[in-house]
Amino acid sequence: MNHVVYNNYIENVNQYPIMLENGDPYNSSTFAHARVVDAHIAYNTVVNGAREVLIGHSSRTLPPTGMIFANNVISGTNFVDSGSVNSTYSQNISFPVNPGRAGFTVVDPRLTTVNGIQKLSAGSPAIGFANANFFPFVTDDMDGQARDGAPDAGADEFSSAPITRRPLTTADVGPTAAGGADFSVSATPNSQTITAGGSTSYAVTVAALSGTPGTINLTVSGVPSGASASLNPSSVSNSGSSTLSVSTSSSTAPGTYTLTIHGTSAAVAHSTTVTLIVSALPDFSIAASPASQTVTAGNGTTYTVSVGALNGFTGTVSLSTSGVPSGVTASLNPASVTDSGNSTLTISTSATAASGTITITGTSGSTSHSTSVQLTVNPANVCAPLTPADGAWHNNAFAARSGTFTATFDATPSVAQESAAVGLSHGAQTAFSGFANIVVFTTAGTIQARNGGAYTAASTIPFSAGVKYHFRLAINVTAHTYSIFVTPAGGSEITVGSNFAFRTEQNTVTSLE
Repeated sequence: MNHVVYNNYIENVNQYPIMLENGDPYNSSTFAHARVVDAHIAYNTVVNGAREVLIGHSSRTLPPTGMIFANNVISGTNFVDSGSVNSTYSQNISFPVNPGRAGFTVVDPRLTTVNGIQKLSAGSPAIGFANANFFPFVTDDMDGQARDGAPDAGADEFSSAPITRRPLTTADVGPTAAGGADFSVSATPNSQTITAGGSTSYAVTVAALSGTPGTINLTVSGVPSGASASLNPSSVSNSGSSTLSVSTSSSTAPGTYTLTIHGTSAAVAHSTTVTLIVSALPDFSIAASPASQTVTAGNGTTYTVSVGALNGFTGTVSLSTSGVPSGVTASLNPASVTDSGNSTLTISTSATAASGTITITGTSGSTSHSTSVQLTVNPANVCAPLTPADGAWHNNAFAARSGTFTATFDATPSVAQESAAVGLSHGAQTAFSGFANIVVFTTAGTIQARNGGAYTAASTIPFSAGVKYHFRLAINVTAHTYSIFVTPAGGSEITVGSNFAFRTEQNTVTSLE
């Protein structure tokens, strides 16, 4: 009476995996078998039995009574109840056989092989399936892992907790058994983080749980490509400590890796895992903008060079240029950047400068990165000197220009307080209204420039007869603006006007030539 059968794993048996026989009447002349009364069969897993789970058997007259059959998993095995009395069935799983009675759910329990036996896999319908109201005294599973408040059906609770009980082997039983010798393997810390090319270590502990395990060999798996790992010592006797050393290289890909440490004795094998996190090496990036610039020979331009810190990079990045074309001068300011920042690449060209690609290289220690920019140098237009007669118009053609460019010319007034003009236009002109940009020597003896609908200057700039004046015009055809600068012979450059508007009549031209 009141037999309790629970947490059993039964696989590939040739007879009945579980059988409750009928009994004989008490005190009868044929009494040989007591009647099965109030048997409790719960939390068992039966796999691939050659014969059925049988409740009620033989020609004896008293079938089992008051039985509770709950929270079991039966896979690949038939189930037969030949007539038990007052039996209770609840939350059992059977597959693929349908027992045809309440208390059974026909569904694949999704078992998977773990250490040679069939256990629940993630997503198994048996997880949380058991009726916790039955057999509350069953607080752990066949492995010694705790059952939670929503227990799983069958002998196995799906859990990552340490296994404290295991199936016995031939080394555990019989006259030559090792006394149930067992051990555990653990490692600390659980996780280590290093940069690619770095090294780290874990402390591995082997502890004897029972008996004398003997020599326990230690190995490791899951080591990422480009890394190596070793255990020292590689074996311990019964119990002891070892160090797992891991070394990575610059080729080890950043990521999170699980390393498994295996301990194997003559009869038992256990393992534990640790996490290795490999982060990328600190580095920097280099870029330049714009990607290309176009200038007229004799003029200059600039690029912005940007250095960015990657993966926590800190340090000084020295900047240099190479491939600078003939007739071009390149300078970087500043010449180095700490951690991250910008530098200005300044370009100057001579009258004979060539176009080309300039490479900017950033170097920090043994690490270097490069970027490049394109420089296009257009030849300057040189017009023949002119000495025009009073009231005469002279036109000198040059290659059409659009966008931004710089025009320079020299002019020498023959008399003071004369009225003379020099300008740029779209095609040949015979009237002032045809000029987009105009510089004039006025009858008042000053230098001015056209700003939209009037002549003006940023300040009063007098001129003298017979003195050569060098003019520089920074022109933006797209914006229809220009800035004018003049340098008297032997003097310093003076601003005539900044961002003056093209002459009103010419504020829609798209090129000057």
